[in-house]
Amino acid sequence: MNRVVCYHLIFLMFLQFSPSLIFAQEVSTKKYIDYKVSYDRMKNFPELYDKFIRSHREAQKYHYTVKHFREQLDIFMKVVKADPEWVDAYWLVGSLAFQLGSSYTKEEDISKARKLFVIGKNHGERCLDMAPDSDLCKMVLASNIGKIGTIDGLLVSLKYAKRVEDLWTDVLNSPYNFQFTHEVSMQGAVRYGLGMFYRLIPDFFLMDWIWDVRGDIKKSVRLHRESLHIDNAELPCSYVMLSVALICSVDGDANTTESLEAKKLLTTASRFKPLHPNQVICHRDTFRLLQDPSKAFGYTLVGKLEAIDESEVKGKLN
Repeated sequence: MNRVVCYHLIFLMFLQFSPSLIFAQEVSTKKYIDYKVSYDRMKNFPELYDKFIRSHREAQKYHYTVKHFREQLDIFMKVVKADPEWVDAYWLVGSLAFQLGSSYTKEEDISKARKLFVIGKNHGERCLDMAPDSDLCKMVLASNIGKIGTIDGLLVSLKYAKRVEDLWTDVLNSPYNFQFTHEVSMQGAVRYGLGMFYRLIPDFFLMDWIWDVRGDIKKSVRLHRESLHIDNAELPCSYVMLSVALICSVDGDANTTESLEAKKLLTTASRFKPLHPNQVICHRDTFRLLQDPSKAFGYTLVGKLEAIDESEVKGKLN
């Protein structure tokens, strides 16, 4: 039997199983050190501490919602002012601003989202000034810069691209991990971010020459696989972004194993119940991408904001 045909059949056999099984074959079983946050310093501000503990326990019992992100962002913005030497408070503000900004799903709200990402970026910068080796400072800074870039457009954001790549790469190579929510960890999120980065940045030599960055669709696919394997949660966006990268990796050719895998991932994601507004967008887009895979090219959540109605978001989350 032709070797290529044999490999093709073996791959098709693997596709009959859960996608997570495929990723488990490809991703190393690296053990990370859990980063622990001590909130003892907040006890110096009893009212803020009590509010945080109530919100945090509620979110841990169920899952994080926009309400929790908004509550806790307000709390930690006050904590930073009251205790400006506590490094963890800065990246916590950056992370919460990022999550809350990501929850806006209407075109007219993009300016509100951008303001939150700027808050996240500014606190990430301060965090990194105070702790230059902090993975979490690097993570939230790069993530907020990246979000601002998706709003401002590729040409405007390219001047920051190398910095974002370097910050995220440092986190990628870190021995530490941190669980932001039940579903999302630092190591899963950084691979998700870099996966999008290497898909959306053009892949040609002038990018290297002018901006010192270059797209790499194969690297994008690998990183999205790893992200999904690490967090292993039923998040539509994780499945959609891997599917989009797979489709782009074969230039939309439907007669490939990559397109077949993308179809199966999208079908799986379409059965999930989204827990966050931006996941509602991805869940909705699973059906659009199944109908028209060409929508994968240049796909970002920001480009989809105008097409989703607030009632649709509320309906999916109820």
